[in-house]
Amino acid sequence: MSDNDVLMKAGADLAVVAINNTASLVHEKIKSIKTNKDLKEQNSELQGIITDLLDDKAELLRIAQIYEQELASQKITDDDIEFITKNIFPILLHFISDDQIKDLNKIKQLLSKEMITILQLVGFNYKKAIGEPLTRLVGSFIESKIKPTAQVDQNQVLMAMIELSKDSESFDRFKEMASWEKRDSL
Repeated sequence: MSDNDVLMKAGADLAVVAINNTASLVHEKIKSIKTNKDLKEQNSELQGIITDLLDDKAELLRIAQIYEQELASQKITDDDIEFITKNIFPILLHFISDDQIKDLNKIKQLLSKEMITILQLVGFNYKKAIGEPLTRLVGSFIESKIKPTAQVDQNQVLMAMIELSKDSESFDRFKEMASWEKRDSL
């Protein structure tokens, strides 16, 4: 389930709990219970309301934790900011060309402690905005460095087999080699 799905579900759960426990609804339930003359039944129904309210409180705490976790996952701490600014730029210098250094200096300004703090306060998600594209960039860099394995051209294999079948001695040697490989693999 994506983060957005989790937050949407938490929001829907919050709405249900809020609707179930409006002050006027609870007040109407209590008023209805008081009209019953049997004290034992009144007590039982009031305890039911209390149990429902406690259950809903637990649900509200669960929803609050979901929102808190989502907020915490988006926030970059002061220690994280300090670590990034001190360590990432010297590392990046090894991977960029001289003409990209100006761009790196611009990015460095965006990753200053003050800028990150300000932008986070207005809801900017650095981890999503910078982390995800950086993940894709590193992934594509790694993929570009991996040499693809040679693909066997089926037409070339077919042509070689046709040529091989034209010469009976060569074909016999091929069959002998193929039978050795079978024995070796067993």
